[in-house]
Amino acid sequence: MTKTLSILVPVYNEEKTILEIFRQVEKAELSLNKEIVIINDGSTDKSESIIRDYLKNTKSDKKTSFKFITKENEGKGSAIKKGLEEATGDFIIIQDADLEYDPKEMSNDRHGNLLQVGSF
Repeated sequence: MTKTLSILVPVYNEEKTILEIFRQVEKAELSLNKEIVIINDGSTDKSESIIRDYLKNTKSDKKTSFKFITKENEGKGSAIKKGLEEATGDFIIIQDADLEYDPKEMSNDRHGNLLQVGSF
C-alpha cells in the first residue's frame, strides 16, 4: 500500500505566490501519494478566492488530494496546528506559501520512505 505525505500549506496574504507553490508541489515527483492541506489563516488579500478558483479547476486524483481550511487569523502556529488536526498522511511536512522552501527538494526512496525535504 502506498504511503501518503501530507503537505501543510499555511497561507496568509500570499496572492502573489500561492499559484506557483501549488504548481510546484503538484509537480514534485514522489512515489508517495500527496495530500495537500491548505490552511488560509484569515488572509485579507485575494488569497482565498485564488485558492477556491484553483481548487474548482483542479481535480483530486489517485496520487494527489486537496483539503482547504479557512480560519480567522491567529498566526502561522495556529494555522499549522489546524493543519495537523486535519492531516491524515503517514508523513507530514510544512510548505510555506512564500516559496521559502523549494518543493523540488522533496524526495523519497522506491519504498515510499521520505528521505529529504529541503537542504540538510
